[in-house]
Amino acid sequence: MTKDKFNFQWVSPSRGGSRDYSENSIRVSINKSGKEKHQIAIRINSAVMRAQRWVCGDRISVGFDLERNAIAVKRTPSKGYSLSAIGVEKEERDKVIGTHASCVVKLAAPQKLIEIVNQPLVIDFDACIDRDGLLIIPLADQLVNQDSGNDWYLDDIAILP
Repeated sequence: MTKDKFNFQWVSPSRGGSRDYSENSIRVSINKSGKEKHQIAIRINSAVMRAQRWVCGDRISVGFDLERNAIAVKRTPSKGYSLSAIGVEKEERDKVIGTHASCVVKLAAPQKLIEIVNQPLVIDFDACIDRDGLLIIPLADQLVNQDSGNDWYLDDIAILP
């Protein structure tokens, strides 16, 4: 066999995680974990953490409005998901608790969300809506079914514990 008969398609390794999003953004991705189980990972950059006055270790609640293609995140005093620092060795975790370091929260993904987020999304913080500590993250260029007056009806968002 001669080398003329091969047609290789070369691939380069890609760095996952937080390297591919800007300083003032949020990254939403779906990860497969185990048999047929999917997780949503919401990675929040340190500039967004600072703007929201969130710190590593805070508890948050996450809500989904899949008809409007949006996720809502808010800090909660108890019974929530913990914001965990990104890219920190186990030995260093105690040093970042209480800081505005970049964090991630991972939770089970609803099936409809898996269909919407078929590739990692990077959302600029300026595209998000902040309503008294509730951060609404659009999963599309613009929120679907949003009122023409740019008013968001918070009563319609289901916040999950």
